[in-house]
Amino acid sequence: MEEPGPGEKRALSIRDIARLAGVSRQTVSRVLNGERYIKPSTEAQVRKVIEEHSWRPNSAARALATARSRTIGLLVSARSHYGPFSAATAIDEAARNRGYAILTATLAREDDESISAALDAFVAQGVEGVVVIAPQQRAHEALQRVTFKVPLVSLHWKSAGDDRVAAFDQLAGARLATRHLIELGHTRIRHLAGPQDWSEAEDRMNGFLAELNDHDLAVTAPILGDW
Repeated sequence: MEEPGPGEKRALSIRDIARLAGVSRQTVSRVLNGERYIKPSTEAQVRKVIEEHSWRPNSAARALATARSRTIGLLVSARSHYGPFSAATAIDEAARNRGYAILTATLAREDDESISAALDAFVAQGVEGVVVIAPQQRAHEALQRVTFKVPLVSLHWKSAGDDRVAAFDQLAGARLATRHLIELGHTRIRHLAGPQDWSEAEDRMNGFLAELNDHDLAVTAPILGDW
Protein backbone atom coordinates (compact mmCIF):
# COMPACT_ATOMS: atom_id res chain seq x y z
CA MET A 1 0.00 0.00 0.00
CA GLU A 2 1.33 3.43 -0.94
CA GLU A 3 2.43 5.50 2.05
CA PRO A 4 0.89 8.96 2.46
CA GLY A 5 3.15 11.86 1.48
CA PRO A 6 4.31 14.68 3.77
CA GLY A 7 1.33 16.48 5.24
CA GLU A 8 -1.10 13.86 3.97
CA LYS A 9 -3.36 12.01 6.34
CA ARG A 10 -3.69 8.27 5.95
CA ALA A 11 -7.23 7.11 5.28
CA LEU A 12 -8.72 5.01 8.04
CA SER A 13 -9.04 1.30 7.34
CA ILE A 14 -11.57 -1.15 8.69
CA ARG A 15 -8.96 -2.25 11.23
CA ASP A 16 -8.71 1.33 12.50
CA ILE A 17 -12.48 1.51 12.92
CA ALA A 18 -12.44 -1.80 14.79
CA ARG A 19 -9.68 -0.56 17.13
CA LEU A 20 -11.50 2.71 17.84
CA ALA A 21 -14.75 0.87 18.50
CA GLY A 22 -13.05 -1.74 20.68
CA VAL A 23 -14.25 -4.67 18.57
CA SER A 24 -12.79 -7.09 16.04
CA ARG A 25 -12.47 -6.39 12.32
CA GLN A 26 -14.93 -9.22 11.69
CA THR A 27 -17.50 -7.48 13.88
CA VAL A 28 -17.19 -4.25 11.89
CA SER A 29 -17.56 -6.28 8.70
CA ARG A 30 -20.71 -7.94 10.02
CA VAL A 31 -22.19 -4.56 10.93
CA LEU A 32 -21.43 -3.22 7.45
CA ASN A 33 -23.01 -6.27 5.85
CA GLY A 34 -26.17 -5.94 7.94
CA GLU A 35 -25.78 -9.38 9.45
CA ARG A 36 -28.04 -10.51 12.26
CA TYR A 37 -27.17 -11.66 15.77
CA ILE A 38 -25.02 -8.66 16.67
CA LYS A 39 -25.70 -7.05 20.03
CA PRO A 40 -27.52 -3.73 19.50
CA SER A 41 -25.05 -1.97 21.81
CA THR A 42 -22.09 -3.30 19.79
CA GLU A 43 -23.62 -2.25 16.50
CA ALA A 44 -24.44 1.19 17.92
CA GLN A 45 -20.81 1.64 19.06
CA VAL A 46 -19.43 0.66 15.64
CA ARG A 47 -21.83 2.95 13.79
CA LYS A 48 -21.02 5.79 16.21
CA VAL A 49 -17.30 5.51 15.38
CA ILE A 50 -18.07 5.31 11.65
CA GLU A 51 -20.22 8.44 11.83
CA GLU A 52 -17.74 10.36 13.97
CA HIS A 53 -14.96 9.78 11.43
CA SER A 54 -17.20 10.09 8.34
CA TRP A 55 -15.73 6.77 7.27
CA ARG A 56 -16.70 4.90 4.13
CA PRO A 57 -15.44 1.38 3.45
CA ASN A 58 -13.08 0.91 0.52
CA SER A 59 -15.16 -1.10 -1.94
CA ALA A 60 -12.11 -2.44 -3.78
CA ALA A 61 -10.53 -3.66 -0.55
CA ARG A 62 -13.77 -5.27 0.57
CA ALA A 63 -14.09 -7.06 -2.77
CA LEU A 64 -10.57 -8.46 -2.43
CA ALA A 65 -11.11 -9.54 1.16
CA THR A 66 -14.51 -11.16 0.66
CA ALA A 67 -14.40 -12.16 -3.04
CA ARG A 68 -17.66 -10.24 -3.36
CA SER A 69 -18.14 -6.97 -5.21
CA ARG A 70 -21.47 -6.07 -3.52
CA THR A 71 -22.42 -4.59 -6.88
CA ILE A 72 -25.60 -5.16 -8.87
CA GLY A 73 -25.88 -4.49 -12.58
CA LEU A 74 -28.93 -2.56 -13.80
CA LEU A 75 -29.71 -2.92 -17.50
CA VAL A 76 -32.23 -0.33 -18.72
CA SER A 77 -33.72 0.14 -22.17
CA ALA A 78 -33.14 3.60 -23.62
CA ARG A 79 -36.80 3.55 -24.67
CA SER A 80 -38.03 3.26 -21.09
CA HIS A 81 -40.35 5.91 -19.69
CA TYR A 82 -41.43 7.18 -16.28
CA GLY A 83 -42.55 3.84 -14.85
CA PRO A 84 -39.33 1.92 -15.60
CA PHE A 85 -37.11 4.81 -14.52
CA SER A 86 -38.99 5.23 -11.25
CA ALA A 87 -38.40 1.49 -10.72
CA ALA A 88 -34.68 2.07 -11.36
CA THR A 89 -34.68 4.74 -8.64
CA ALA A 90 -36.27 2.31 -6.19
CA ILE A 91 -33.73 -0.40 -7.09
CA ASP A 92 -30.85 1.99 -6.45
CA GLU A 93 -32.28 3.01 -3.07
CA ALA A 94 -32.90 -0.60 -2.00
CA ALA A 95 -29.37 -1.60 -3.02
CA ARG A 96 -27.72 1.27 -1.13
CA ASN A 97 -29.77 0.50 1.98
CA ARG A 98 -28.23 -2.97 1.96
CA GLY A 99 -24.67 -1.88 1.27
CA TYR A 100 -24.68 -2.55 -2.47
CA ALA A 101 -23.73 -0.28 -5.36
CA ILE A 102 -25.51 -0.13 -8.72
CA LEU A 103 -23.67 -0.31 -12.03
CA THR A 104 -25.94 0.88 -14.85
CA ALA A 105 -25.89 0.17 -18.58
CA THR A 106 -28.37 1.59 -21.10
CA LEU A 107 -29.54 -0.38 -24.10
CA ALA A 108 -29.70 1.62 -27.32
CA ARG A 109 -31.06 -1.48 -29.09
CA GLU A 110 -32.85 -4.50 -27.63
CA ASP A 111 -31.12 -7.16 -29.73
CA ASP A 112 -29.07 -10.22 -28.80
CA GLU A 113 -25.73 -8.55 -29.52
CA SER A 114 -26.41 -5.43 -27.44
CA ILE A 115 -27.81 -7.37 -24.49
CA SER A 116 -24.97 -9.92 -24.56
CA ALA A 117 -22.37 -7.13 -24.68
CA ALA A 118 -23.93 -5.36 -21.70
CA LEU A 119 -24.14 -8.56 -19.65
CA ASP A 120 -20.55 -9.46 -20.53
CA ALA A 121 -19.45 -6.03 -19.29
CA PHE A 122 -21.29 -6.62 -16.02
CA VAL A 123 -19.54 -9.98 -15.58
CA ALA A 124 -16.17 -8.31 -16.20
CA GLN A 125 -16.99 -5.85 -13.39
CA GLY A 126 -17.79 -8.73 -11.03
CA VAL A 127 -21.45 -7.92 -10.39
CA GLU A 128 -23.29 -10.34 -8.11
CA GLY A 129 -26.59 -10.09 -9.97
CA VAL A 130 -28.42 -8.14 -12.66
CA VAL A 131 -31.82 -6.46 -12.83
CA VAL A 132 -33.20 -5.84 -16.32
CA ILE A 133 -35.75 -3.13 -17.10
CA ALA A 134 -36.46 -3.59 -20.81
CA PRO A 135 -40.20 -4.15 -21.28
CA GLN A 136 -40.10 -4.49 -25.06
CA GLN A 137 -40.94 -7.88 -26.55
CA ARG A 138 -37.70 -7.93 -28.54
CA ALA A 139 -35.64 -7.52 -25.36
CA HIS A 140 -37.55 -10.29 -23.60
CA GLU A 141 -36.97 -12.70 -26.48
CA ALA A 142 -33.27 -11.83 -26.58
CA LEU A 143 -32.94 -12.45 -22.82
CA GLN A 144 -34.39 -15.93 -23.25
CA ARG A 145 -31.57 -16.78 -25.66
CA VAL A 146 -28.71 -15.35 -23.59
CA THR A 147 -26.73 -17.57 -21.22
CA PHE A 148 -25.76 -15.76 -18.04
CA LYS A 149 -23.85 -17.04 -15.02
CA VAL A 150 -25.10 -14.73 -12.25
CA PRO A 151 -28.65 -14.28 -10.90
CA LEU A 152 -30.82 -12.21 -13.24
CA VAL A 153 -34.29 -10.75 -12.66
CA SER A 154 -36.35 -8.98 -15.30
CA LEU A 155 -39.03 -6.46 -14.35
CA HIS A 156 -42.24 -5.74 -16.26
CA TRP A 157 -42.46 -9.17 -17.87
CA LYS A 158 -44.93 -11.82 -16.84
CA SER A 159 -43.90 -15.21 -18.12
CA ALA A 160 -45.38 -18.47 -16.88
CA GLY A 161 -42.88 -20.70 -15.15
CA ASP A 162 -40.05 -18.15 -15.30
CA ASP A 163 -38.69 -17.44 -11.81
CA ARG A 164 -36.41 -14.74 -13.24
CA VAL A 165 -39.35 -12.35 -13.68
CA ALA A 166 -40.95 -9.96 -11.18
CA ALA A 167 -44.02 -8.28 -12.66
CA PHE A 168 -47.61 -7.25 -12.13
CA ASP A 169 -50.37 -9.30 -13.75
CA GLN A 170 -51.38 -6.67 -16.29
CA LEU A 171 -53.94 -8.94 -17.99
CA ALA A 172 -55.83 -9.51 -14.74
CA GLY A 173 -55.64 -5.80 -13.93
CA ALA A 174 -57.14 -4.83 -17.28
CA ARG A 175 -59.93 -7.36 -16.82
CA LEU A 176 -60.74 -5.93 -13.38
CA ALA A 177 -60.83 -2.36 -14.73
CA THR A 178 -63.07 -3.34 -17.64
CA ARG A 179 -65.33 -5.40 -15.38
CA HIS A 180 -65.75 -2.42 -13.07
CA LEU A 181 -67.08 -0.32 -15.94
CA ILE A 182 -69.40 -3.12 -17.07
CA GLU A 183 -70.79 -3.52 -13.56
CA LEU A 184 -71.55 0.22 -13.54
CA GLY A 185 -73.82 -0.43 -16.55
CA HIS A 186 -71.58 0.79 -19.37
CA THR A 187 -71.74 -1.15 -22.64
CA ARG A 188 -69.72 1.02 -25.04
CA ILE A 189 -66.18 0.81 -23.69
CA ARG A 190 -63.05 1.69 -25.61
CA HIS A 191 -59.41 0.92 -24.92
CA LEU A 192 -56.54 3.30 -25.61
CA ALA A 193 -53.59 0.92 -25.86
CA GLY A 194 -49.90 1.47 -25.27
CA PRO A 195 -47.14 0.78 -27.80
CA GLN A 196 -47.49 -2.57 -29.56
CA ASP A 197 -43.98 -3.82 -28.73
CA TRP A 198 -44.45 -3.53 -24.95
CA SER A 199 -45.57 -6.66 -23.12
CA GLU A 200 -47.57 -4.68 -20.58
CA ALA A 201 -49.55 -2.95 -23.31
CA GLU A 202 -50.31 -6.27 -24.98
CA ASP A 203 -51.44 -7.89 -21.72
CA ARG A 204 -53.72 -4.95 -20.91
CA MET A 205 -55.28 -5.05 -24.37
CA ASN A 206 -55.85 -8.81 -24.15
CA GLY A 207 -57.42 -8.46 -20.71
CA PHE A 208 -59.78 -5.75 -21.99
CA LEU A 209 -60.85 -7.84 -24.99
CA ALA A 210 -61.29 -11.01 -22.92
CA GLU A 211 -63.56 -9.29 -20.40
CA LEU A 212 -65.78 -7.82 -23.12
CA ASN A 213 -66.06 -11.23 -24.77
CA ASP A 214 -66.99 -12.89 -21.47
CA HIS A 215 -69.88 -10.41 -21.10
CA ASP A 216 -70.98 -10.73 -24.75
CA LEU A 217 -70.41 -7.03 -25.37
CA ALA A 218 -69.55 -5.58 -28.76
CA VAL A 219 -65.80 -5.28 -29.26
CA THR A 220 -64.38 -2.20 -30.96
CA ALA A 221 -60.76 -2.38 -32.06
CA PRO A 222 -58.46 -0.74 -29.50
CA ILE A 223 -56.90 2.59 -30.39
CA LEU A 224 -53.17 2.05 -30.71
CA GLY A 225 -51.23 4.79 -28.95
CA ASP A 226 -48.14 5.39 -26.83
CA TRP A 227 -47.48 5.98 -23.17
